[in-house]
Amino acid sequence: MSVTELLIAVINAEVFKKETTFPDKLNKEDIDALYALSKKQDLAHIVASFLEKRNIVTDSFTRQKLMSVYRREQLDYEENRVRALFESEGID
Repeated sequence: MSVTELLIAVINAEVFKKETTFPDKLNKEDIDALYALSKKQDLAHIVASFLEKRNIVTDSFTRQKLMSVYRREQLDYEENRVRALFESEGID
Protein backbone atom coordinates (compact mmCIF):
# COMPACT_ATOMS: atom_id res chain seq x y z
CA MET A 1 0.00 0.00 0.00
CA SER A 2 1.48 3.35 -1.02
CA VAL A 3 1.69 6.30 1.34
CA THR A 4 -1.01 8.11 -0.62
CA GLU A 5 -3.30 5.10 -0.29
CA LEU A 6 -2.57 4.97 3.43
CA LEU A 7 -3.49 8.63 3.80
CA ILE A 8 -6.71 8.16 1.85
CA ALA A 9 -7.58 5.12 3.98
CA VAL A 10 -7.00 7.17 7.13
CA ILE A 11 -9.19 10.03 5.86
CA ASN A 12 -11.96 7.62 4.90
CA ALA A 13 -11.86 5.96 8.30
CA GLU A 14 -11.40 9.03 10.47
CA VAL A 15 -13.44 11.67 8.66
CA PHE A 16 -16.06 9.68 6.79
CA LYS A 17 -16.24 6.76 9.26
CA LYS A 18 -15.91 4.23 6.45
CA GLU A 19 -14.57 0.74 6.94
CA THR A 20 -11.09 0.63 5.51
CA THR A 21 -8.22 -1.76 5.14
CA PHE A 22 -5.18 -0.60 7.02
CA PRO A 23 -2.02 -2.56 7.77
CA ASP A 24 -1.84 -3.96 11.31
CA LYS A 25 1.74 -2.82 11.65
CA LEU A 26 3.63 0.07 10.11
CA ASN A 27 7.39 0.30 9.99
CA LYS A 28 9.23 3.51 10.83
CA GLU A 29 9.71 4.40 7.16
CA ASP A 30 5.96 4.12 6.51
CA ILE A 31 5.14 6.26 9.53
CA ASP A 32 7.72 8.87 8.55
CA ALA A 33 6.42 8.99 4.97
CA LEU A 34 2.81 9.19 6.19
CA TYR A 35 3.78 12.01 8.52
CA ALA A 36 5.55 13.95 5.77
CA LEU A 37 2.63 13.65 3.37
CA SER A 38 -0.04 14.38 5.97
CA LYS A 39 1.87 17.39 7.29
CA LYS A 40 2.32 18.72 3.76
CA GLN A 41 -1.45 18.50 3.27
CA ASP A 42 -2.18 19.86 6.80
CA LEU A 43 -3.85 16.58 7.76
CA ALA A 44 -1.38 15.34 10.37
CA HIS A 45 -3.84 15.96 13.20
CA ILE A 46 -6.37 13.64 11.53
CA VAL A 47 -3.74 10.95 11.05
CA ALA A 48 -2.62 11.41 14.67
CA SER A 49 -6.13 10.79 15.92
CA PHE A 50 -6.45 7.70 13.73
CA LEU A 51 -3.11 6.27 14.86
CA GLU A 52 -3.82 6.94 18.54
CA LYS A 53 -6.95 4.81 18.28
CA ARG A 54 -4.69 2.00 17.06
CA ASN A 55 -2.14 2.55 19.84
CA ILE A 56 0.45 3.91 17.43
CA VAL A 57 1.73 7.09 19.01
CA THR A 58 4.60 9.20 17.74
CA ASP A 59 5.89 12.51 19.04
CA SER A 60 5.67 14.16 15.65
CA PHE A 61 1.99 13.31 15.14
CA THR A 62 1.12 14.25 18.72
CA ARG A 63 2.85 17.60 18.25
CA GLN A 64 0.85 18.27 15.08
CA LYS A 65 -2.40 17.35 16.83
CA LEU A 66 -1.62 19.81 19.62
CA MET A 67 -0.70 22.48 17.07
CA SER A 68 -4.04 21.93 15.38
CA VAL A 69 -5.85 22.57 18.67
CA TYR A 70 -3.72 25.67 19.24
CA ARG A 71 -4.53 27.05 15.77
CA ARG A 72 -8.24 26.42 16.33
CA GLU A 73 -8.11 28.25 19.66
CA GLN A 74 -6.34 31.19 18.02
CA LEU A 75 -9.02 31.37 15.34
CA ASP A 76 -11.80 31.28 17.94
CA TYR A 77 -10.10 34.03 19.94
CA GLU A 78 -9.69 36.29 16.91
CA GLU A 79 -13.25 35.62 15.76
CA ASN A 80 -14.55 36.67 19.18
CA ARG A 81 -12.45 39.84 19.07
CA VAL A 82 -13.87 40.77 15.66
CA ARG A 83 -17.41 39.95 16.79
CA ALA A 84 -16.99 42.12 19.91
CA LEU A 85 -15.67 44.99 17.79
CA PHE A 86 -18.60 44.74 15.40
CA GLU A 87 -21.08 44.68 18.31
CA SER A 88 -19.44 47.65 19.99
CA GLU A 89 -19.67 49.63 16.74
CA GLY A 90 -23.23 48.52 16.04
CA ILE A 91 -22.31 46.64 12.87
CA ASP A 92 -24.55 43.74 11.91
